Amino acid sequence: MQLRACHYNEGSDVMTVVFADGTTCRLNCCEIEATLDTHAAARSRLIWLKEKEPFAYAELVLKNDLKRYTEEYSREYLKQQTYENTILYWFS
Repeated sequence: MQLRACHYNEGSDVMTVVFADGTTCRLNCCEIEATLDTHAAARSRLIWLKEKEPFAYAELVLKNDLKRYTEEYSREYLKQQTYENTILYWFS
């Protein structure tokens, strides 16, 4: 799966993907993300990915890795928050 171009339309929350062979596909991001049970930090990260790294977002969706990605991101985020809260507790 070789991607030639990706364009994210923030207004419609749709990503248009153009493959190397010229075929196109439209990803309805809202519907895709509605199937995920995600933490607020992971939802924020998905917004960032769509706007700043559309190729990475498209590849995660097309390879069916978006759920795994959001779960890992949430786990790491919560681990970091726990660590920071522990540090603040001991030094406050």
